[in-house]
Amino acid sequence: DPLRVVCDRAHAKGLRIYTTLLVQQGTGTPGQDTRSSNFRFNNRHLEIGAKGGVDPKFPGLTCLDFKHKEVQEERFALIQETLTRYPVDGFELQLNYVPYYFRPDEVQEGRQIMTEWIRRVYRAVKASGSDRELAICIPSSLEGCLTVGLDVREWIGQGIVDVLIGQGFGGSELVDQTLNLRPLVEAAK
Repeated sequence: DPLRVVCDRAHAKGLRIYTTLLVQQGTGTPGQDTRSSNFRFNNRHLEIGAKGGVDPKFPGLTCLDFKHKEVQEERFALIQETLTRYPVDGFELQLNYVPYYFRPDEVQEGRQIMTEWIRRVYRAVKASGSDRELAICIPSSLEGCLTVGLDVREWIGQGIVDVLIGQGFGGSELVDQTLNLRPLVEAAK
């Protein structure tokens, strides 16, 4: 069990360990892409563009649509299994890799859905060990987050996130040293 080995080794060395879930993966080929899941490949009817009416050039067209309970439940089950089976010190949600969670015309309603899901994840993290932390990788722009259904200010206000990791949108600028993180830092304060 590789994750058990990593947890045990980290703790033996006095290190904390956080597992990461790549929440969205909108591309890939079954049998070749190890970052996508069978659930994603077998449920294309749950993709953002599945029912039509979305510009074919929309970058999140083939991402899973979080308005579907099945999508929320499948992603949550992976988190819950990890928290239950492994002695992790925290959990990280990577929400900035292909950060599209809703149809463009359903983003506003999607913010509430995503906030409820984040609250559920936060409660699971805390229920399994009060000193565990929930860390979330997000686009560094708070306005950019809103455009994809992530209401980060609301999460901060509700106290349902412990650590925010601002990155260039979509992870394309992870090492951009000119990234303006001031609004995110101010919101967190």
